Amino acid sequence: MALVVLQPAGSKESQKHYEDTVANFVALEDFTGLQSSDFEVLRAAFPAGKLQVWGATPAANGSNVKKHAKLQAGDFVLFAKKNTIFSAGTVRHTFRSEEIAEKLWTRDDDGQTWELMFAIDDVRELNIPVPEINAAVGYKSNNSIQGFTVLDADKSINLIEFLGFDLASAPTVTADPDDDELPDFKPKNDSDYLATITGHTQTKTRLHERLVHTYGTAMAKSGFVPATTVHPRDLTLMRKDRDWLVEVKVIYKGNATDAVRAVVGQLFQYQHFLYPIDQKPALVGVFSESIGEAYAEFLEMHGIRSVWNEGGGWNGSELARLEGLVPVTG
Repeated sequence: MALVVLQPAGSKESQKHYEDTVANFVALEDFTGLQSSDFEVLRAAFPAGKLQVWGATPAANGSNVKKHAKLQAGDFVLFAKKNTIFSAGTVRHTFRSEEIAEKLWTRDDDGQTWELMFAIDDVRELNIPVPEINAAVGYKSNNSIQGFTVLDADKSINLIEFLGFDLASAPTVTADPDDDELPDFKPKNDSDYLATITGHTQTKTRLHERLVHTYGTAMAKSGFVPATTVHPRDLTLMRKDRDWLVEVKVIYKGNATDAVRAVVGQLFQYQHFLYPIDQKPALVGVFSESIGEAYAEFLEMHGIRSVWNEGGGWNGSELARLEGLVPVTG
């Protein structure tokens, strides 16, 4: 699930930082001193060669280091001044560099620099009174945003829902990071596949896990029995002795094509290798946003029901609706 950062930016110093590196872009070439892995991520994420960036100091007791370590791509940052959230952005990559931070922002009066850095994009203006934010996360109405703050999962979820942020608007990538890639994997038989695929560790984003949790919880309320402890499968559903195999995909920047292709490949692969021939489950693809009518029809032609997040609720293909796989909201 995505986390939310509350970042005060009302002082004269922080306003200058915001103006220099958020309101205005920074050239990617200024980050060549980063370790190569971080620089390559930034170069892939920002092909135009410019980016927006923010940072926090470690703090006197080092408390901000642990906070910064919680962040990852897809999290959100809210900037506050004069008791108002005036701007928001989406985290694309986190890294640490004292050298680059000092070059961008110099040092504070304590000799520290804002080396706990994160690149952001999708920066947009907001005008939300902080008391409304406090109400959404359960703080007292007079609470003020002080220091670099990373909200916990529950508060973040509540705030994201209150703000109506799109959980699928996280990183632009050339491939879905949820893809189950196994380089040079060429199984000789079903047993070879099963031994390798079940032992393979997949990397899942918070956006993906949040979508799995939200859909699974909704289906439980509809009388299905969901299970997520079925690695490498995302989710299975059971009701009245019938089983559904569910593959969940986050659509990045509206690219439904890659998500649909991945769902087709993984569902048929798992169905073939992980189930006896006389116990094949029904197939379901769940998406973070609409895949379009043509893709929904395409999937149904191949026996795959499709469900997607839409306008704060759920929608789905005809077969998905008939089988009760589209959660009812409201």
